[in-house]
Amino acid sequence: MLHRFEPVHVWEGHGIRRVISDVERAAEWLLERWPPAFKDTPAQLAARMACLDAWEGKVAAGHARTAFVVAAREAGILVPEEIAVRPTRELSAQRWK
Repeated sequence: MLHRFEPVHVWEGHGIRRVISDVERAAEWLLERWPPAFKDTPAQLAARMACLDAWEGKVAAGHARTAFVVAAREAGILVPEEIAVRPTRELSAQRWK
């Protein structure tokens, strides 16, 4: 069972964004895909614990989302809101203008 929350957009690579919309995917990112320079920071550790607590039903999935957003912002991988809401195709078209 997935523990869903409002989508969070993160940068996976140069110009590539991914949508994280559940606790399980957030935990995967925190454990396996996180930028090495920001692993084990207090924000990243708090997000990992929040994901575990949400997965175990101790806290709401939204709590894990909030912690994930804080850690992603710190790591510089959080996609700004004004970009996150635009379709990928629109972003690609703007690059070629």
